[in-house]
Amino acid sequence: MANIQILFRRDPAATWTSANPILGSGEMGIETDTSLFKIGDGVTAWNSLPYGGLQGPAGSLTEHTGTATIDFGAAPGTNTTTVTVTGQTGIQTTTTVDLSISGMDSTADHNTVEHTIIPITVRVSAISVGSSFTITASSEYRLTGTFKVRWTWNS
Repeated sequence: MANIQILFRRDPAATWTSANPILGSGEMGIETDTSLFKIGDGVTAWNSLPYGGLQGPAGSLTEHTGTATIDFGAAPGTNTTTVTVTGQTGIQTTTTVDLSISGMDSTADHNTVEHTIIPITVRVSAISVGSSFTITASSEYRLTGTFKVRWTWNS
C-alpha cells in the first residue's frame, strides 16, 4: 500500500496578502503565523475570501520560519542534495519541521512555475539538538541549479 501525504499551501499572512492568489475550488491555504485558513472557490482572490471556521487550541508556541536554498549543482546535476539550516537554538529531536517548495518562490536558476511543477521531495534527514537541522531534497530526475525551500517549526 502506498503512503499518501496531503500538504496544504501555507505561508505567512503577509505573503498571502501581497501575492493575493486565487485558490482552486476546494483548495486550502494556511497562514503559518496566525494558524488561520481560507478555502478557495476558483475565482475569488485571497484578500476577498473569508477565513475558515476551525482553529486549534491557543497555546504558547513560538513559531520559527525561514527559507533555505537547495543546490543540485551545475550540469550534469544530481538527483539528491542536502542543506543544513543552522542557528536553531530551540530545536529538539522530537520537533516536527514542515517543509515546502512554493510556487510563489523563485531563484536565479528557476522561476515560480518551475518551483511548482518540478517533482522534488524534501524531508528533514537529521536534527542536531539546539543548533540545526538538515534538509534532504531528491527527485527522480537529474536536476541542476537552486530551489528555495520554506521551513517552519514550533517550540
